[in-house]
Amino acid sequence: QGSTSRKHEPDRFRRTTDDGCPRKPEDALDGAGGQAVAINVAIDLKQGVQGAGPRKWLAQEVKPRLQDKMWDDLILADAGRTWGLPLSVFSDDIKDYFNTIPLHPAEYWKECLVWSAAERLDPWGGGAIEGAAVRERAASFVSEHRLSFGITISSNVGQRAAELYLAIFRRRFDLEERDYFEAVLDSSTGHCAGAGLKDGLTRRSDRLTGACRWIARRRTLSRAT
Repeated sequence: QGSTSRKHEPDRFRRTTDDGCPRKPEDALDGAGGQAVAINVAIDLKQGVQGAGPRKWLAQEVKPRLQDKMWDDLILADAGRTWGLPLSVFSDDIKDYFNTIPLHPAEYWKECLVWSAAERLDPWGGGAIEGAAVRERAASFVSEHRLSFGITISSNVGQRAAELYLAIFRRRFDLEERDYFEAVLDSSTGHCAGAGLKDGLTRRSDRLTGACRWIARRRTLSRAT
């Protein structure tokens, strides 16, 4: 385990775990002569997906593109004009994102590190005076309980987790939005209550306001897709 400098913040280091270790597996043998296998070697991103198709490392993650962002903004801006609301956009970054994702307890044994022997204080050790504290050198062990930087699939796991968070957010947002839209335009009776005085001024001969027409169009598209 060690650290590496960040691409955009070279003076701020990130803790990393070398899951490609041992680098010389032929020298890393157990008592029975078995060879130690590195975590990244066992993951084997160079292997084909289910024995066929592109190799794992060529199956790139699906991340938002600039054109995706522009398309989403176009749809939201149209809704904003209808409802008389501004379109606000913000972005954020999760610090040390991988380390915020917990490992399943079944994975702990794979991320246990042996630290070099360090001097420690043994308060119960015997010394010149019985019971006096003594200093001795002993090996230390580090058990990683969080997804670490250095595992070849960390980025993929992190991306999947982010998609899960967004899916939960969208589901909850849709539930709140559904109740509000239902109050504006009753899906059973077709009654259009409108979305305030300003929206009421857009009511046409079909008795629908601009907001009601927008909701009706959205419901139609939802059923079609």
